[in-house]
Amino acid sequence: MKFSFNRNALINEISIAQEIISTKNADTITSFVSLATSNNMLTIKAVDPNMNFQANIPVETEIDGTAIVFCPKLMSILSLIPEGDVSFEIEQKESIQIAVIKHSTKKIRFTLRCGDVAKFPQIENFGEVEFFDIPAKDLKEMITHTIFAVGTDMERLMLTGVHFEKSGNDLVLVATDRGRVAYEARPLLADVPELKPIIVPPKVLNIVAKHASDEGPVSLAITEKCIIFKFSNYVISSNLIDAVYPNFRRIFPENSPFKFIVQLDEFQAAVKRISVMSEDKDRDKVRIFFDIVPGVLSIHAASDLGEAREEIPCQYAGENVSLAFKTKHIEDAIKNMDSESAAFEFSEAGKGVILRTEPASTCLNLIVSIKTIG
Repeated sequence: MKFSFNRNALINEISIAQEIISTKNADTITSFVSLATSNNMLTIKAVDPNMNFQANIPVETEIDGTAIVFCPKLMSILSLIPEGDVSFEIEQKESIQIAVIKHSTKKIRFTLRCGDVAKFPQIENFGEVEFFDIPAKDLKEMITHTIFAVGTDMERLMLTGVHFEKSGNDLVLVATDRGRVAYEARPLLADVPELKPIIVPPKVLNIVAKHASDEGPVSLAITEKCIIFKFSNYVISSNLIDAVYPNFRRIFPENSPFKFIVQLDEFQAAVKRISVMSEDKDRDKVRIFFDIVPGVLSIHAASDLGEAREEIPCQYAGENVSLAFKTKHIEDAIKNMDSESAAFEFSEAGKGVILRTEPASTCLNLIVSIKTIG
């Protein structure tokens, strides 16, 4: 096996392969990446127990072949080699394959022991699976607007992924950790006759959101046990979470008679300042408090070291109310809002508070109020 390639082209694909693999142990076959050449095309494959990755890039091939190398070490080598063309050649030393990696114009040479190609897991090609297209920009935004609310408690497996379903012509994405719900629905499935409800692990969604271009579509396919994404020169598949998602719709209040509106930039800045004093060793226990009176929102927090309070204008005409939230829930929800204003809608004490853009958009958040005092 012998081929040459542009260093920058390969390092990008190997960096994604690094994100796929779940272990960095040279004794574990899933820490290796497969490199195979055919007809001046290099196919790169990486696997972990729940995901598969495949990419294709053009190379100049002298001798076709396949090799597997320890992915973290290959990434380190590529990171340190200067830009330019690089050659990759397999040499046989007794029963061991050695990869020789050399720069085309500088006297830089690495050798890297290869693994056993026969032990590398097979990756399904999904040749007969039916795909449908979704605009990449829409999918990436929907992932960003929901994934932060995914739960991490493995005893509640159904909450550790993002729920996908079809409602009418809408693609619906939902995530919840029981303390909040992130929801978005967009009319993207008019040409898709059926989409079974599924739960998708966050790892593959983070990779899609990070690496898919905003231009063009992402092709999706769903089988009984996995979801497949195709975009650019990549095919990425992931096992689905085998669980039944809870009925999230019953969590949303039927009626929210109280509402206040704030300027989003002003609100974000105030929350950032006040959260400096809402510190705790356990990040999940940090609290931020809102006192709402007609025309004014007072945001405050305290810790053993002191307290902070800030007042900002708001549109509100109801009775005086105090609310308390986990600071992280507020910060996560407003971080990706694209609007001049945000609205909080709520009803009685102890119920969830809906946080959304004003005017309303396709996404909203429901956040459990820790404390409500009338």
